[in-house]
Amino acid sequence: MQREPLVVSDGAGGVIIAWEDYRYGYSDIMAQRVDGSGNPLWNADGNAISTASEYQWHHTMASDGDGGTDFPLTEYKVFAHTSDPWVFWESGVRSGCSVDNLAPGAPLTLLGLPDETDVLLTWEASGEDDEDLAHYNVYRGSTPGFVADENTLIGTVTDIEFTDTTPGHGTWYYRVAGEDVHGNVGSPSNETAVPLSTSTVAASLTCMPSSGVLPFVTGFTVQMTNQYDGLTRRIAGRINVTLANGTSYGNWRAGSTNIAAGSTYVTGWNQPIPALAPLVGDNLFRLVAADVTPAPWNQPPYPPAGDTDSDTATLTDIAP
Repeated sequence: MQREPLVVSDGAGGVIIAWEDYRYGYSDIMAQRVDGSGNPLWNADGNAISTASEYQWHHTMASDGDGGTDFPLTEYKVFAHTSDPWVFWESGVRSGCSVDNLAPGAPLTLLGLPDETDVLLTWEASGEDDEDLAHYNVYRGSTPGFVADENTLIGTVTDIEFTDTTPGHGTWYYRVAGEDVHGNVGSPSNETAVPLSTSTVAASLTCMPSSGVLPFVTGFTVQMTNQYDGLTRRIAGRINVTLANGTSYGNWRAGSTNIAAGSTYVTGWNQPIPALAPLVGDNLFRLVAADVTPAPWNQPPYPPAGDTDSDTATLTDIAP
């Protein structure tokens, strides 16, 4: 015997029907999904929703709009029996539902590593109340002890690793927290700090030969590299000179050029070295290369202008 049928839409043109079923003597709750043509889609005799001992009554349903249904409330009655099975007293109906308020545990062993201009994060699942995990929230701050909330959220991921793409130069701080399918966000992981301090600029200065009897000619070679792999940068170079007698000259040679991402600019020239007494000894030539890229190229997520690098070549002059 079946009684008390309830019907809700399945959100796909069909319906889901639930009823009290007495096929096993006591009333159980069964359900069946039927498509728009009247064909049953679940088990021929219906799916068992509740087959607990004794009676199950007063069921209710709500469609999830995706071919299924929720049975959000469980209703209860209490019966007081006498020795006569047909003489009893029945209480009123009280209902209740189970609410998921258990957030996933904090992810374990969060580690961060620089990967050129990116940061690679890895961690381990907590294994605590994470059976219904939906995803992990990844947070980034610029100071230690930052608050992991919606203001510092930078992404979500279902795996146990995440790549933060070109956050910029500096030291960044990260935490990760699990969020379940009901929106419960767990405690965040440990905090990990990752420094990204690699300059966008590399400089090299050589002179060959690096020593000789005055007067002679040496060849200078300048190399400036754009180490940033995402964009052309404008890089300026200047050579400062300190002669053997202590006299200094700033910007002995200077210039700037656009250098493509990951490329190197090379230039060179032959320099006559005259037979002058102030040159006898070690003469220092220092190349300073600087990223002078103008806006808007220096807007985040691209690194700002200002990175520098330098290299020094020593030319030892011997008196004639």
